[in-house]
Amino acid sequence: MKKLLYVLCLSASMMGLNACTKKNDPAPAPAVVGRWELNRGKLSGFIAPYTALNSYGIDLYNYDFGSYTSRIDIRVDKSFNNNLRSDGLVSDAVGTWDYTSPTLTLKYNDGDSETYTYTSVDGIEELAAPVQTINFPVSSTATAPGQLQIIYRK
Repeated sequence: MKKLLYVLCLSASMMGLNACTKKNDPAPAPAVVGRWELNRGKLSGFIAPYTALNSYGIDLYNYDFGSYTSRIDIRVDKSFNNNLRSDGLVSDAVGTWDYTSPTLTLKYNDGDSETYTYTSVDGIEELAAPVQTINFPVSSTATAPGQLQIIYRK
């Protein structure tokens, strides 16, 4: 009878431990979820005599484009808020997002959309916007055509 009691207790213990196994864990949040701060603008596409500007990282807040900064909060519920600060004005742009590695697409409630490419190298996570053509100020009276890519970091 004691053996039967031990077997029943052991069986009940095993069933109890098995019941604690998590079989329906929620999927982990995509890597893009979190707070992204504008980190820099990356220059490229300059021709002589301005080729030295290629691959420079510039602070967009303190440069001749006017003061500009941005913070994007990407939430697990597929919503986001982009807090924009430019030339003394502050605004929020909200919407929803989709992520198919490595492309993040932000769909704003006003109908606009933006795409970013996600990378993670040596623990540094970045979102890179598509390259845009600019006229970069090289002196107080001259500009040079080139390209600018906006980079965010988590």
